[in-house]
Amino acid sequence: MLAEDAGRLGLDELGAGFDEIMTSDAVVVLGGDGTILRAVRMLKGAEIPVIGVNMGRVGFLSEVEPNELYPAMERLLSGDYMVDERMMLECKIHAGDCDDTFLALNEIAIERGHHQRMLEMDVYINDIMFSRYTANGLIFATPTGSTAYSFSAGGPVVSPENELILLAPVNPHSLFGRTMALSAKDTARVELAKDLEVIVGVDGCLA
Repeated sequence: MLAEDAGRLGLDELGAGFDEIMTSDAVVVLGGDGTILRAVRMLKGAEIPVIGVNMGRVGFLSEVEPNELYPAMERLLSGDYMVDERMMLECKIHAGDCDDTFLALNEIAIERGHHQRMLEMDVYINDIMFSRYTANGLIFATPTGSTAYSFSAGGPVVSPENELILLAPVNPHSLFGRTMALSAKDTARVELAKDLEVIVGVDGCLA
């Protein structure tokens, strides 16, 4: 249990620091999909199995229901389990003084800020100009994230076993506004055609 959560519950003796969690054999997450995404973000790409116990309303990422918790922990401790590997996206932001890198399990979303103007975004695939999108935003989603924001933007549902990247425009102002499937090996770069405020979301949280 995270030390800060243990402290709030009055269980300080059960709390674990970040360094201790990063050396764990597995991480058990109690909550819905949002809690699992936060846990994955905290692990920063470390190859540590995450077991989701669905305590929320949406449980696409959870394998275990509350009434299955104890049998699941027995299987975990005995080594009787399989690891379902999921691809992630790496996002690098270069803007002004910002030079950060983020990892996403579901999606990276680029959206307009508080202004009402549509964004004009030049998308390069493997450093080759692909297309200019005029839209409210762009979503780069993994197969895991195909059931999330990308789906609400009209993207398809893709099996997590596939390794690809979905590129979905948000409310595009063009005939060429369909979701595109890119190879997981592709590198995409987005440049703004105009100097407008944008918001970058990583798995639903501001970057």
